[in-house]
Amino acid sequence: MTKTDAELRKLEFKRGDIVYINLHKDKDGSSVQDGNRPCLIVSNNASNKFAPFLTVVPLTTRQKKNIPTHVNLKRDDVHVGDKFKLNESTLLCEQVMAVDKANITDTRVAHAKPYLIAKVNEKLKVQLGL
Repeated sequence: MTKTDAELRKLEFKRGDIVYINLHKDKDGSSVQDGNRPCLIVSNNASNKFAPFLTVVPLTTRQKKNIPTHVNLKRDDVHVGDKFKLNESTLLCEQVMAVDKANITDTRVAHAKPYLIAKVNEKLKVQLGL
């Protein structure tokens, strides 16, 4: 269930949180992730507090080729909330995107450990040419 604007303003989002977001499909046949899926928040905490959007990297459980922008995620890589069942996944850092907070369907189901964030930082540098 999508949260109201008032509910979203009360929530605190942190870099490294994993939340469920309804990602809208751009077009048929696209390889861009869509549907209701877990995403890792990669935007900074000041932006997360004040902006109406978050910058995220989507996760997938589908087997993917190991490319320079992928990070493999195992259950031990995150602090998992009570209601989240995490399967081994791949973080798709080549699909970094901004999403409206109104599209969040479940908040803070897990939080990435620092070493996982460090891996994601390196992959984002590759993707963004930094």
